[in-house]
Amino acid sequence: MLDRLTLLVRLGLGGRISTGRQWVTWIHVRDMLRARQFVVANAVEGVVNLRSPNPVQNETLMKELQKALEQTLGTTGAGAIGQGSGLVDGLRSGDRIDREKMPTNALDGSGI
Repeated sequence: MLDRLTLLVRLGLGGRISTGRQWVTWIHVRDMLRARQFVVANAVEGVVNLRSPNPVQNETLMKELQKALEQTLGTTGAGAIGQGSGLVDGLRSGDRIDREKMPTNALDGSGI
């Protein structure tokens, strides 16, 4: 997901998507594998959402990407362009951009 959003920023299209208030969460593959091992080893029951414990809103993420990439141009039209062009559509099904934060789950408080 981050590689596609970085591309949008570098093309000057890295503004917020829609209202910018959508929550963005992600998880690194190492953390995902560690969490899966924990679930199996501890016979965790209940809903398990593998996600970042600290999601950010889309507008904040895009501003931070612009800052990190030293890119000052970022039109908010990128949402319409990105979603229809495949630049954002190419996100994997597990990538989350939501209106609400993901709910708590069985791993909360486990240290994972």
